[in-house]
Amino acid sequence: TFDQPISHRSDWRGLFEAVDGSLGKTNFSMSWSDDSTILYLEILGPVETYYEVISTGTCSEHGLLSIGSASACSLAAAALSLPTTTATTESSLTSPEGCYLFDETTVTFNSAAGAAGNGAETSTMGLPRQPICYFP
Repeated sequence: TFDQPISHRSDWRGLFEAVDGSLGKTNFSMSWSDDSTILYLEILGPVETYYEVISTGTCSEHGLLSIGSASACSLAAAALSLPTTTATTESSLTSPEGCYLFDETTVTFNSAAGAAGNGAETSTMGLPRQPICYFP
């Protein structure tokens, strides 16, 4: 989407971002029509997204982003070849924000908005809850 009106051929730089509907950004090329009135976009394909399971802190403390949906959480689990690739969903104020791996076996998506900023923890019988993060 454009975040401001485009009136000059070079104004598009830095103003356009294509999102593929899941986690990553989409690679694309741009060109203008001969009279500079139409911007053509060619979708070249998705850019591979980097995923990581962290054992301490939050995704942002590692320079990464939290995963924002159960379906994206399942995609991340599959990309990481985790033991479970289908995320269960919970709403917990004490669990990590977004997607996390519980006890190194269960992938869970925490939908609680109040969990924002929660990171890795071990409050349930010392079993680890490790955030699954991404970098687009």
